[in-house]
Amino acid sequence: MKKLVSVVLVCMLLSTMPVFAASTPSDWANSFIATAKNATIISQDYEAEWQTAITREAFCELAYNTMVALGKEPTVPEKSPFTDTENKAIAALNSMEIILGKAEGVFAPADLLTREEAATILWRMSDKLGCAVTNPNITIYSDHSDIATWAQSPVYVVYALGIMQGTDTGFSPKANYTVEQAVTTMVRLYNVTPR
Repeated sequence: MKKLVSVVLVCMLLSTMPVFAASTPSDWANSFIATAKNATIISQDYEAEWQTAITREAFCELAYNTMVALGKEPTVPEKSPFTDTENKAIAALNSMEIILGKAEGVFAPADLLTREEAATILWRMSDKLGCAVTNPNITIYSDHSDIATWAQSPVYVVYALGIMQGTDTGFSPKANYTVEQAVTTMVRLYNVTPR
């Protein structure tokens, strides 16, 4: 009897556990992901939970790979400027002033990246890569006032360059940036960079 009860309990437990399926990218992201693989921004066997929020560290690794793919490999300093990460991509991008920390010596690599933070990093990358950067005098997003002052110019520059677009509700500056959005914008930056 005890054995039967144990089997029933195990079956009940298994039936309530979530089943995790492999993540597939959104339809609109497929061609960008294929281009990213061909350009070595991501590896051929790169897999991800495509719709999940990207971390600051993972975004920096994509940014570093994009710079390398464009022949602008950043120099990796001997010592990381941050106490909470030894990631060479982060240190290299910091040395180029593409990324900054959240506080003195703190990068917070596991924190999720916001859309306005992503726009700012993409803007700095586009500047280093010699894209035609302007400061467009536009405020097309309905939630413009929600964009941090330090991010407003970057948001509109990357929009003008065709690198980053808004959402259904405006720009959504404080929303998390997803993995597939990050890969897509790296490919757009790759495509608009002069060769």
